[in-house]
Amino acid sequence: MNFFSYPVQFCVTLRSDKGIREEIRDLQSTTSLQSRVSISWRQLATANSCQLTFKGYQTEYRISPDLGGYETCQTSISRHLFKLSQGMNMGIEHQKRIEFNSTNQECPIVNVPTAYPEYVACKFTSNEWYQIEWKSTIRYETFRNGEYGTYWANDTQSIIVKMSEEMRRNGSEHVWLKRLLKIESRLDGCDSTQLLIRFADDWTYLTNSVSLSYRIFEGSTKIHSDHIGTFGIEGWREMIIPLKRIPGDHEICAQVGRII
Repeated sequence: MNFFSYPVQFCVTLRSDKGIREEIRDLQSTTSLQSRVSISWRQLATANSCQLTFKGYQTEYRISPDLGGYETCQTSISRHLFKLSQGMNMGIEHQKRIEFNSTNQECPIVNVPTAYPEYVACKFTSNEWYQIEWKSTIRYETFRNGEYGTYWANDTQSIIVKMSEEMRRNGSEHVWLKRLLKIESRLDGCDSTQLLIRFADDWTYLTNSVSLSYRIFEGSTKIHSDHIGTFGIEGWREMIIPLKRIPGDHEICAQVGRII
């Protein structure tokens, strides 16, 4: 049996497949390269969110506890948080955003919350649902079509997660989504399938929308795609989906709508 001290401090880390080795490789094909990773999160029951911006190609991005707890950033972050708390003491109407200035070049963090309420939102609370958004941007310059130009490569992902007191959990955004949304199907002859869509039992947000699509693959090639529709779901929903008489692998995909 494990006993946790309260309040529980959650260790949250996001990982990427781009590290120093990939940066060296990418630099060989460009004259200039700059990468940034922005990670923001908010408790779904509140409006305030916390956002950290990192230098890219870090492989590992720690965001909790203590804004990642990077030793190379601690002095600059402590000084920044002191300024935020001073601004809070002056009252909300006099608050000004305070930009983060790191004095250590080894610190991987570029930006932290610039207002005290945003910093308060950085703390994860047990048994609450959070939306974590990942945005990565690579800006590079290269010679193409007879001239130098600036180009961008972007990636965005969103994860819905509930903080619980388990010793360790990991996975991609698809793994986390399965904890929130489950789809079960049963064939009804050859012409249709019965579909059951349900949210997690402890999901308390009534305004939910799920977009369904129907796809058929022949090996790795998609040979058919249909948008079934977008449906509001409160807890669970059953429906019957007609099937196409086309040989191949048939799948029905669900995408959760934006949660406000």
